[in-house]
Amino acid sequence: EDLLDSGEALHRFRREAGIIARLNHPNIVEIIDWEQLDNGAPCMVMELLRGESLNRLIKRVGPLPWDTIALVADQLCSALSVAHQAGVVHRDIKPDNVFLAMDDGGESRTKLLDFGVSKVHDSATIATADERLLGTPSYMAPEQADGRTDEIGPAGDVWALGRRSSGRGWR
Repeated sequence: EDLLDSGEALHRFRREAGIIARLNHPNIVEIIDWEQLDNGAPCMVMELLRGESLNRLIKRVGPLPWDTIALVADQLCSALSVAHQAGVVHRDIKPDNVFLAMDDGGESRTKLLDFGVSKVHDSATIATADERLLGTPSYMAPEQADGRTDEIGPAGDVWALGRRSSGRGWR
């Protein structure tokens, strides 16, 4: 409710919905529609995912076997490749934004979530006083953490993908 009167929050929401909606890839969460409710709250209608976040899985089972890490990383790299080709840098790659979805046949598929702080090449980014802090500090590439926004690119997402934070990271 605190954000209902924030033009910046509404702009960020619409921007995220538009970015994800135009990225058509099996490893990127699908946005079906977005709108504003009667009370002014924005609402995104996304595909229904059953499963758990990568972060929850790591907390539940501990270090993952290498074949699981390879499968998740391969699918994330595929999703990021499509995003990067479209000029989108996610800027917040971390286990909480990776979802391991199970289909009705029991197959797992990695889904990349939360493009809320992404950067779109050749478009204006949302100017905030703490723009350099957009994202999760322990997963930020040095140029992002230093606030060098003009240097943030696909390499920052690759940095975050390989990052081990707090001794846990992806494994």
